[in-house]
Amino acid sequence: MMTTSNVYEIFNDFLAFKDPTQVLDLATHLEVFGSATLSDGKVYTGEAAPEAFREAIRRHAETKKSSVKLGKISSRVGDDTAAIFVTEVKGKRTSQSSAFSITLRGSDMIGFVETVSA
Repeated sequence: MMTTSNVYEIFNDFLAFKDPTQVLDLATHLEVFGSATLSDGKVYTGEAAPEAFREAIRRHAETKKSSVKLGKISSRVGDDTAAIFVTEVKGKRTSQSSAFSITLRGSDMIGFVETVSA
């Protein structure tokens, strides 16, 4: 069974190795997506969410210069179906604290939203 921790690990592996195979499979049932690290920071809902997620993943995978890594999880609240992971997102020259909200319905990811601290 897929859990929020599994999704976070898949996302973390994608950032480390830029292999989009597993993370793209998560987009099928996505209802809400937003990310300042991978996308434009806007929140996409409904039918727009899966394609916005896929486009952000593809763009990041194809970018040779982009190097984003997640630090250790500093806080986690929630359970196997809905959780928020707080971690440091490290770029080549920047570092920021982000909260990743991951929501599942059964084994399907329906929500992936990153909130960046100001």
